[in-house]
Amino acid sequence: MRLSVLAGLLMIFFAAFSGGFAWLAWRVATRPAAEPVETAAMRPGEPAMVLDEAIGDGRIEAEVYLEGSLSYRIEVRVSAAGGAATPPGTPPTLVLAMADMRMNRMTPPLEAVGPDAWRASGSFPMAGRWALVAGYGGDLVERTLNVR
Repeated sequence: MRLSVLAGLLMIFFAAFSGGFAWLAWRVATRPAAEPVETAAMRPGEPAMVLDEAIGDGRIEAEVYLEGSLSYRIEVRVSAAGGAATPPGTPPTLVLAMADMRMNRMTPPLEAVGPDAWRASGSFPMAGRWALVAGYGGDLVERTLNVR
């Protein structure tokens, strides 16, 4: 009697396990394919992220362009309140770091490309979520960016 009860329970377990596995295989096989989501980073020549924020007594604008193979170019513009010029030779603050763990903190060198305009370029060490911290005169703004 015990042997037949044990055999019956074993058969029920095996049938449930096999049925669950077959159902899971069917669900995966019949799931509709995810449609690709187009992001700005996928369109050549368009910024992957745009930052335009009022900070302190002025405004900071930054555009991040992903140029392939984890390369980036960041265009930064700063304007003082009322259109006044910012102090010459004083670049904004620009920091890149992994968004979740604050690893791989980078401060890319900024090159002056015009009055109140700077450019930074380089490569991310790895793909993932990155935080861009930009600011001027001690006021900072942060945005996240997905890098693939």
